[in-house]
Amino acid sequence: MEESFRYDAGWFDRVWYKDASVLALQLGAFAAGVLVTRVNPWLGTLVMGIAHTTGGWLAHDMVHGRGGYCTAMRHYGALMCGLSSRWWSEKHNLHHAFTNVIGADEDIIVEPALWLWAPDDGRDRPWRKFQHLYWPLPFSLTFLLWRFGSVKTAISEKLKLEGAFLALHYCWLLALVPLPVAIGHVFVGGWLTAIIVTVTHTAEEFSVKDEPAHPSSPFEEEGDASFVETQFKTTRDAVCGDPLSEHLWGGMQYQLEHHLFPTIPRYKYPDLVPLVKKFAEENGLEYRSTGSWEIIRDNIKQLKRVGEAPTNPGSPEPGQLVINKPM
Repeated sequence: MEESFRYDAGWFDRVWYKDASVLALQLGAFAAGVLVTRVNPWLGTLVMGIAHTTGGWLAHDMVHGRGGYCTAMRHYGALMCGLSSRWWSEKHNLHHAFTNVIGADEDIIVEPALWLWAPDDGRDRPWRKFQHLYWPLPFSLTFLLWRFGSVKTAISEKLKLEGAFLALHYCWLLALVPLPVAIGHVFVGGWLTAIIVTVTHTAEEFSVKDEPAHPSSPFEEEGDASFVETQFKTTRDAVCGDPLSEHLWGGMQYQLEHHLFPTIPRYKYPDLVPLVKKFAEENGLEYRSTGSWEIIRDNIKQLKRVGEAPTNPGSPEPGQLVINKPM
């Protein structure tokens, strides 16, 4: 599918004025956060958190992208958000290659904070039944954990340039906003980002990597489903109803298009949707999309269903390379 697009002019080319507008909006969000903080620290924390989220999406686009502009912007995430491009690439490449594969996709290794499928007795915890209520707490830790991972990677791999950008990030952040805002916006941004990155996958199917752990597994063995088929089974688009949420989601609302064509600039995904829908129809695949608010509600309901489900003696561990549908 992707091969045919490589010969269609323009799909993978970046548009300078669109890149400039995205960057201007992003830098403007951080500037607004700094200014608002001086008037109202609580509101400033919210604005800075939103800027952190949208900054992460821009950095994500740059790491995936190709060409001179993306190369020059490779360390934007480190400078503005404290996120290492090296650390992110290593983690994120696994997510793209093994979407929803238990034991390979780190994005679904969330136990014992949350459970995406019913565990066995040994992995069960008393608080599982309440996960549909407390999920915002572990979600809010997302950026904190990512920042620690970024610093650890920069130090352990001796990444001097990236380490310098990370240091500059904390210098400007602590110089321009009070410490409570500098800390608080990490939790706000982490919460927003976790919502967006999880809801398009975690209520969908989990893919096969090894022999099935349950008779109900949708695949018999690895290779029965192609990469493209797996993306359709594990990914759902979110339909944003207004320009603000469209910008806030940062292209992640077009999650399927992104997984099929990760190097295409995110502002081209809306034009790609009709073609992907047509491809799905022609090949007997289900194109899944849900409204942005509805998809969040569906995921909370899924957390409740899994939280209330009985334990499963044959349940795969998060680090075990086997698959099953969500329970």
